Amino acid sequence: MTGSVPIDAIVRHWNKSAGAEVPVHADRLIVVMSNYNDRAHIEESLCSILAQLTDGIALLFIDDGSNDDSIGVARACLYNETRATILENPGNQGVVASYNAALRMVDAPYIYFASANDRIAEGFLCRVLRMLRQRPSAGLGSALTQRISMDGSPLDVMRTALPSCKPTYLPPREVTRLLIRQGAWIVGCSTIYRTEALRQVGGFDPALHGATDSVAATRIALAHGVCFLPRIGAYWRVSEGGYASRGLRDAAMVQDILRAGTGAYARIQGGSSKTLLDFWRRELAFWHLRATRDAATPPLATLAQEIEVGSWRVRLLNWRRPKILWTAAAILLLAPFKVGQAFRRRLRWRGLAERDLAAGA
Repeated sequence: MTGSVPIDAIVRHWNKSAGAEVPVHADRLIVVMSNYNDRAHIEESLCSILAQLTDGIALLFIDDGSNDDSIGVARACLYNETRATILENPGNQGVVASYNAALRMVDAPYIYFASANDRIAEGFLCRVLRMLRQRPSAGLGSALTQRISMDGSPLDVMRTALPSCKPTYLPPREVTRLLIRQGAWIVGCSTIYRTEALRQVGGFDPALHGATDSVAATRIALAHGVCFLPRIGAYWRVSEGGYASRGLRDAAMVQDILRAGTGAYARIQGGSSKTLLDFWRRELAFWHLRATRDAATPPLATLAQEIEVGSWRVRLLNWRRPKILWTAAAILLLAPFKVGQAFRRRLRWRGLAERDLAAGA
């Protein structure tokens, strides 16, 4: 079972660990990596970070109770690296607990949470930090994300919303407008947070499971504005068994996400709060429908009721149906919401030629 130890107890355990130097300090940025049994990819991920550990940037590596010797690989990679600190959790606590404990004890203006099986693009950290220094009020800086296969082969660039074709700062009001019209674009593996802004929203809510980083990032963006870099910042290794994918298929987890996310969006101030909540519920419904397309169990009718669709559409979703009927149900449920978004996204992505994006990554 993960997450059984309170955050304070994890930090106390780190403080008692032999050789641990906590809190970890950096003048510019702390990179936090939590690892659990990622021996196959951890060296690749660490090397991409080590190449960018310039002055003022430090690495905090947390092993979350691994039993596959991945910590041994990490120690070999970080041998004699004075800017890296290795800590071990008291058993497997889960990535959210590790990140929240790190957030509590690091001392740096900015923080980046790295996955042990992804990798970051060359120059990503310095480019985004440069933008954030120019806009110190911004809550975070994000870039684009490219998907890669388990063996590291390149796949497609994630076609999220594209807020701009040029490096830019987006104030809170513009963030609100773009979220409602185009949808979300902030992806955790290509996002650097202002540490204090992340602390102000309470860090990462474990009740949100795999959606915790996207909800935290959205709340920060709506409060402080964001910097956006239209270049590839990270390479996300696609896995059907990944944390986010599992959560979207699990009915109990989706209900947790719905409840916790509704509470988080209800705390957003301003006249657009209900519109933003409706947007988020529809996004959750869309991804849940995609994740359960081939599953034996039907999608949650609760989601359809929450976004106030007709009861006949809810019944359609719960039919035992071949895939063609599932597709029809998804279109009837979400077409008014997603078609307009898709059209606007396509227009914007045309302004950012993929060959230019690949050349600049």
